[in-house]
Order: sequence, then C-alpha cells, then structure tokens
Amino acid sequence: MTTPPQWRMDELEALEERLDNEIAGLDEQLGAVYSQIEELAFSIDDYLAENDFIQVEQAVSQLVGLFREDIEDDLEYLIKLSEIKNGEGDSMSCGAEIPTLSKDRLPKREPTQSDDHDDVDYEVSALNERVNACANHLRDLFGQALEHWQEANEAANNGSGPAARTELGYVRKVATEAGKTFALWQACLSELYVVSPGSLGPISDLLLIPVERWIRSAE
Repeated sequence: MTTPPQWRMDELEALEERLDNEIAGLDEQLGAVYSQIEELAFSIDDYLAENDFIQVEQAVSQLVGLFREDIEDDLEYLIKLSEIKNGEGDSMSCGAEIPTLSKDRLPKREPTQSDDHDDVDYEVSALNERVNACANHLRDLFGQALEHWQEANEAANNGSGPAARTELGYVRKVATEAGKTFALWQACLSELYVVSPGSLGPISDLLLIPVERWIRSAE
C-alpha cells in the first residue's frame, strides 16, 4: 500500500483539528444554555416563594427565548459535525410526556360571602393551595427543561440527529407549558389578592395593576 505524502497527512491532521475545535466550540456554546437554564431554575424557586410575579415572568420569558430558531441551527450543525467525526449515532430517544396543568385540575376553592373569620381563613387556605400547585408545576417544568436539553446536547454530540431533535421538541413544549402555567399562577395570585392582599407579603402592592387587569378580563 502506498503511503500518502506527508503534506496529505498534514492536511488531514489539520482538518481533524479544525473539526475537533468546531465541535468543542459548539459544545461549549450549547453547554452555556444548560448553565442558563440551571441558573433560571435556581432563581425561579426563590421568586415563586416570594410571589414575585415580575421576576417569574422574566424567567419564563428567558426560558422560551433560549429555544428559538438560532439554537436549532447550532444543534443541527453539531449533529452534522459529530456524524462526520464519529458516524451516525443511535437514533432512539426515550419517549416523554410533558406534564400539563389546567384550571380544572387545581385544588378546588369555595368562595365565601361570609365575614366569618374561619370561613375566610378556609378560602385563603384553598387559594394558597392553588397558587402553590402552579408554583410547584413551574419548578418541575424548569427541571424538565434542564433534563431534556442535556439529553438533546448529548445526542447531538453522538451524531444522533433524530434523538437530538426529539429532545429539543420536548424542551420547546416544556417552555410553552411554562408560559401557560405562569398565566394560571398569576390568575391564582390575583384571586388570593382579592380575598386577602396581606397573604402575598411585600409584593402585594405591585400586584394591584395585574389584578385589576385580571378582574376586567373575567367580567
């Protein structure tokens, strides 16, 4: 067998090095998205505990914004480069069902017309349960976004195009569900504010305008 000339070998090594550098750069770039989701997931836990709807809305918007078309282009590029380097990977992806939450699945509330202290306390407790159900669902969704994005990134690194695209689809569904859940959570906060503004703590004054908007939309 004829040995390729040294300049050919040098060219191949240079191409391989360039390929490795491109893959490493994309992996770092997409890995930064994981770090961003992780930071949002950590922060939103405190925001929800404080009923800080402004910060929660921003966190949800940032999550949605992370997975627009440009991130898909980067993922596809990584898939192609990984296929060139290592061949096409396993196309299998574990099926997943994205959890959803709707108003009719929230804990029931029984509005009271009574001024009796016990009756009001009972309604406030029920409304707090509804707020907490939405908050816990949002926390779970951010955790799921983190998990599915990691799976998408790993699949892309393995040249597993179908699996990476499937996982990206899951992340986008999670982000969409987070937007819907935020709206439901804010509506539940508004219901609680109407009955017991003090239950929300310092954030109650900031909630006044969204509450008025919610009341008008419900009329």
